[in-house]
Amino acid sequence: MSRMATRMAAVSTITLLLLSCSVITSTGSSDKCDGYVVTGGEYLVQLKIKDPSSVTLKWLLNNTVIFQRRKGLKVVTGKQDDVDNNGSLKLKNVQKTMAGKYSPQVYEEDGTLLPGLKDINLCVLDPVAKPTVTLSCSKDKSKITFSCSNVKATDNSVEWLMNEKVLKEKGTSITKDAKQVENDSFRCNISNPASSAISDSVKQKCFTSPLIPERLFGVSIWIFVGCGAGIVLLLIIIVIVCCIYARRKKKTIKMDEEELRLGWTSEQQQQQQLHHHHHHHPPHQQHQHHQHNHPPDHHHHHQQQPAGHTGPRQHRSKQHREARPRAPEPSNGRPQPSPRRNAEGPRPVVDNDDEQPPPLPQPRKKTPKV
Repeated sequence: MSRMATRMAAVSTITLLLLSCSVITSTGSSDKCDGYVVTGGEYLVQLKIKDPSSVTLKWLLNNTVIFQRRKGLKVVTGKQDDVDNNGSLKLKNVQKTMAGKYSPQVYEEDGTLLPGLKDINLCVLDPVAKPTVTLSCSKDKSKITFSCSNVKATDNSVEWLMNEKVLKEKGTSITKDAKQVENDSFRCNISNPASSAISDSVKQKCFTSPLIPERLFGVSIWIFVGCGAGIVLLLIIIVIVCCIYARRKKKTIKMDEEELRLGWTSEQQQQQQLHHHHHHHPPHQQHQHHQHNHPPDHHHHHQQQPAGHTGPRQHRSKQHREARPRAPEPSNGRPQPSPRRNAEGPRPVVDNDDEQPPPLPQPRKKTPKV
């Protein structure tokens, strides 16, 4: 009995497995879609009839008649505009309840069914929402991850575009080297068999290149900076040396001009002194001047200025003006002229080439009486 029970259990298990496989197979075949339409959209179930007016046309959804037109274009079920001239079924504002198997039936004039017509399994899907791309940087900001959001259904496919070119990478996120994609733009495209939507383009924000590039024409930028600094320093040194040389040369020229001017002035002064000495003091006058005996009152007469004297007035101290006695009046009542002063020595040489004119004559001052 136990053996029989064991065999019966094994047979039952095998039977259940076979039934499950058959159910899964039938379900998979029913889930297969020949056409896709988005919810709220339109769809045309294709059919081609040569002479629609001479046949009877039926459309069935899941074995239920939804449209029937008899010979002579007389509509029994549905509306006239539900089909086109070829007999194709027009679906408008499709909803989920309109998904299923659409079967066409065409009957000839003799009532025979036209063979070879195929059923169409239509699937209705929700439209894909517009996705957005989010960015996330690694800790050292060398890597960046792009993630595509709003991916709801598992059967939706995600496609990545870099600079509007499709990438090989698939999935809801991709990771790139931030430095290599510094100026590139990325977008993600989500699609299902009925619709698709694409995101706005974004650029990475993890890596920012410096203002000065690291390399220029394949050479390190610091080599160019060092060469430029050396050239600038050399130009500054050259300018300083030129300025010092020009200043010294200018100073030397100025000193040479000063020496020439002083030498020429000294020579002219010597010539003027010599000329002036010979002109005012002839040799015989100088000899007489040295041999002349001065009278006792020479000092008194020397201080008094003659009436017609045009030379500079001699300084007289207050003591001489008060102590000097008044000269006696001559018998005829005329004042006697005072003796002329001795010849003056040579005047100091004036720097100017032209001699200064003599001063104007001054009126004679009277001596106070004692």
